[in-house]
Amino acid sequence: MYWRIDEETSKDHWINLLDASCLQSNGEDNIWWRAAVRWDGCIHLDTFGNIPLELDPDRKDPACCDDYIHICDLDRYIERLQEMREIAQEYFKDQGGSKSIGEWRKK
Repeated sequence: MYWRIDEETSKDHWINLLDASCLQSNGEDNIWWRAAVRWDGCIHLDTFGNIPLELDPDRKDPACCDDYIHICDLDRYIERLQEMREIAQEYFKDQGGSKSIGEWRKK
């Protein structure tokens, strides 16, 4: 499972989810993803690069590479990303790239 509910901060009209895919051996999370899913289906999605959230909660380290996106049509967003991957795979298969279509990571 990739997500766990943050019970302390979730409310009646939104649910806060934290990255649960990076559980450390000591039982603590490395939080690389955070999402707030609203009652209307819109999502506030944060991804944390280079430094997990709990190591720099105020995000003051200049090495932090964070991204935020607001998504209200998740299915269309996923479709666009999948199409982008397919176009790139097709383009790079004949460009001498180091990865063939079969080597691209798919879940």
